[in-house]
Amino acid sequence: MGEKTMKMEQLLGLLRVRVDRGINLAVRDIFSSDPYVVFRMGKQKRKGAREGRNQGKLDGVECGFRERERERREMIKMEHVLGLLKVRVIRGDNLVKRDLRASDPYVLVTQGEQKLKTRVVRNNVNPVWNEELTLCILDPTLAVKLVVLDKDTFGSDDPMGHAEFDIQPLVEVVKMHVEGAPNNTVIKKITPSRSNCLADESKIYISDGKVVQDLILRLKDVESGEVELQLQWSLDVLFGHPRLPAAYARADSAVFFCTVGAAAASAPASTPDSATCNDLLRPANSGQSGS
Repeated sequence: MGEKTMKMEQLLGLLRVRVDRGINLAVRDIFSSDPYVVFRMGKQKRKGAREGRNQGKLDGVECGFRERERERREMIKMEHVLGLLKVRVIRGDNLVKRDLRASDPYVLVTQGEQKLKTRVVRNNVNPVWNEELTLCILDPTLAVKLVVLDKDTFGSDDPMGHAEFDIQPLVEVVKMHVEGAPNNTVIKKITPSRSNCLADESKIYISDGKVVQDLILRLKDVESGEVELQLQWSLDVLFGHPRLPAAYARADSAVFFCTVGAAAASAPASTPDSATCNDLLRPANSGQSGS
């Protein structure tokens, strides 16, 4: 499990801090100061915009502490997250050959603007990835799409088939709050049909208190190929608050503080020390190489 996924799963909620203004701030230059505000909580770090020659006044509108449009959109997205969907890409079976002897397949998973991909398995048409990808679910009515690609050193990657699956049956079971059912209890079954890409019956069941679904998808627009997946719902915020981990029983022990300082002309822009909620909402792995 990746560090970003672990942090997202432990999320208790969002604290919005609006910086309105400062009053009677100290003078750090000859006539005035160039103040900005830094907020820290644990390893998270955020800084407001720097303002020139506004000693004694830090106003949210007049002095430039405006939310950046991108951050505003990301915050809106965060407030509408219904939960996390873990997609474990287990293996591929009888994939098509795109090179002379085999293929170098990897899987690209998308939902809306989110894009995630597995590592490349070299020279194998029956690859085992066993890799976990995590999607932030904003709209459960959107299908999750899957594309298998052959990694090419030169030129564009060759398609090896595609499929998609509906997560609404899984979400419906999550809404039932059946996590207390005995282990391996099957809650729902989905049969293959022309309206889905299932190669075999899919079962939604309880495993160690989690809602899990097993899928085998038949790839489209190719001669052969199937991909085996396992879905698991996490961070349940549907119709209720997330179940808080025991480690957060004393959440009031966290220390939150802010500092006000004068900006130096050569000071670099502040960057978070670790992954934040906004970072986790950006399309993951989109800038990484498939190799």
